[in-house]
Amino acid sequence: MYKATWKVDENDEAVFIDAEEEINADSEMCSYSRWSYLPDLVLEKVFSYLSMRERYYASMVCRSWYRAFHLPYVWSTFVLDDSTLTRRKFNYYYGWQYVLDHLRTQMCITNVGRNFRQLVFGPMMNFFNLYEFMNMLSYFVERPQEDLEIGTHIRSLRFIFPCNMAVRDESERARIFGTGGRLLEALKKLMGNLASLRHLELIDLMLEPHEAQHLLDEVCSLCCLTLHTLILINTTKLQYQLLHAGVFLNLQVLMISPQNLGEDLIQLLGYTNLRHLHVIQNRYTPGEVNIRPIPARIWRQCRRSNSSLTVHLEVEGARDRDILWQDNAPVHSILYDSHHIKMVRERISTATVLLMAHTARNLRYLFVRRNAVILRCDWSQSPDWSCEFYQWLRSASKSYDATEKEVSQILGYTWFMLPDQQFKLTRINLHYKPF
Repeated sequence: MYKATWKVDENDEAVFIDAEEEINADSEMCSYSRWSYLPDLVLEKVFSYLSMRERYYASMVCRSWYRAFHLPYVWSTFVLDDSTLTRRKFNYYYGWQYVLDHLRTQMCITNVGRNFRQLVFGPMMNFFNLYEFMNMLSYFVERPQEDLEIGTHIRSLRFIFPCNMAVRDESERARIFGTGGRLLEALKKLMGNLASLRHLELIDLMLEPHEAQHLLDEVCSLCCLTLHTLILINTTKLQYQLLHAGVFLNLQVLMISPQNLGEDLIQLLGYTNLRHLHVIQNRYTPGEVNIRPIPARIWRQCRRSNSSLTVHLEVEGARDRDILWQDNAPVHSILYDSHHIKMVRERISTATVLLMAHTARNLRYLFVRRNAVILRCDWSQSPDWSCEFYQWLRSASKSYDATEKEVSQILGYTWFMLPDQQFKLTRINLHYKPF
């Protein structure tokens, strides 16, 4: 068996020799490396960054690395993609394809399946492999064997559906598809077997309303008191409220698209322990015309029932769009996460910052880049503004110093706009509470 070694050249510098290169120990001075003596804590951390194929190759280096291949932390996160646990098969119509190897999958689940803590199903184009793997995993979870305990320790499930079947030809438009049918049934079956779930992410399912009606029935029956984080991004194509999200009484974080909110759901959230509600809009979210904001009276009722609830409005993606404002919602942060939104030069002005600070009493974070603010004094007066407020708005937005002074008085502490360098280094933890 070859070993990776180091040798010294004529300049007394160490040169790495590959394992497949034959080494002449008589003519060159060689020194063997001591990578096999790394402690288990370091080895399992390194192995966790490798793909399944790379882990297999690394396990053949030495006995120590072979033992590290089976350490629990190495397999705590299992990621399934189009090439995981597959073999090549020739198809007369499509050529060589990667199909799921059932024998290899069975060996993987039985040997290391008990170490799974997090399942990640990324965007896969081979739906048959995804369907078969979820069914096989459900089979082993439903039929527990001695000393295996497969699926009992899985705390997190992340499922992303490739809804955007992009077409290479620029003359054709990209087509948006949603999951459903047998693939959706396999996903629901798997979620219904994971009784220890604490974190659930379902992204870009793009379901029809009748398909989403019973999406989380099994999860609600198992995890209504234990689920802590629920992420439902673009679960449906159209406006349809998901009442399931209001059943999880001890939920701490809920990230949801605006088309899946509704009056009944907001009222249910008022009777839960929810702390952070993220309303996220992205490139697949329907336009503002097709989404109805929650009435202000519903938000007031929710705030009276759950005084600890904080709302975060977020926009991300490649489309230029505005945030869907929620009147009387306890908004604590507003985030524009896109390089394509023209908000930097046109929408974020000093007058807008002053208006937000004046009206959003629950606002906790207000970060503004100084060079991104355009001072404007030619705003037309809104019918809802008094003459005194309009005059104050015009006078306070004439300079940076006047703006910073007025915002500081509203917030109750010294506030200033950040320079470019400091703004780029700013990292915000929206879930941080000092006490």
